[in-house]
Amino acid sequence: RGGAALPMASECTAGELDCRLFELYDEYGLALRIGLLCLGVQLACTALFKALPAGGSFDTTRFPVFLAHQVVALPLMILLTYMGCAAYYSPAADSQLADAAGAHGRSTYPVAAGRDISLVILGMQLFWDLPVTLHAEMYDAVNLAHHVGMAISAALSLSPYVQYWVPFFGGLIEASSIPLVLADVFHPKRYQDFAEATAGRSKANFLLRVTFLLAYLLVRCVWFPATVAFGVGPDLLSELRGAEDAAAALSPALALLLILPLTFLQLHWGRKEGE
Repeated sequence: RGGAALPMASECTAGELDCRLFELYDEYGLALRIGLLCLGVQLACTALFKALPAGGSFDTTRFPVFLAHQVVALPLMILLTYMGCAAYYSPAADSQLADAAGAHGRSTYPVAAGRDISLVILGMQLFWDLPVTLHAEMYDAVNLAHHVGMAISAALSLSPYVQYWVPFFGGLIEASSIPLVLADVFHPKRYQDFAEATAGRSKANFLLRVTFLLAYLLVRCVWFPATVAFGVGPDLLSELRGAEDAAAALSPALALLLILPLTFLQLHWGRKEGE
């Protein structure tokens, strides 16, 4: 992950500070690259959408920050979904080893795929999603809380902790976000007029919204809470019960404090979407 242009930390012959920087880049460079790429595309697309001629049913100057956010989000959600599905359905040896070790292994063993997904999430949240959510055009208190929870979860995972479960919770579930990115563009408060301008667009918009709703209800409102209830939840409770001291109990307790509100948030959003 450090890239060919930079020496690995074990090969570093520079001063102590330089070597430490190489070590940090080797460990977290993926997060930095993803985050800066997302931010750069966001800024460039925002400038473009502001500069395009105003007017018409798809006036990009009305929501330039939002549209730029969706341009970044679509390939990012596809990437996370791919990474998650690949690791979930074709687990590598480290993931199989963690699973074979039971609750403790699934909770504490390092899993490379889970670490990579966590780095992508941490980078995108710190450099892009969290800052953009603070913009007046995008601000929503619930979304902001969700992004903060995701960033903390990703950081906790890098300790390492629950990396076995990250391909599901950080990757596979984003399959429902792919149609959401597009459906949000044609939400009634944004560009519904454009989507309903012709019979063909109207039908396509209807199919898109139905696809999103079904995907969200299946993945986020059924599969997500079921995996919490019968998968990661019991693992964390087992770790909590087996903790020998407060320090050992901290990680499972924090993970539970993160996953439970995030689970209820999925159900809350599912109810709203159903309405």
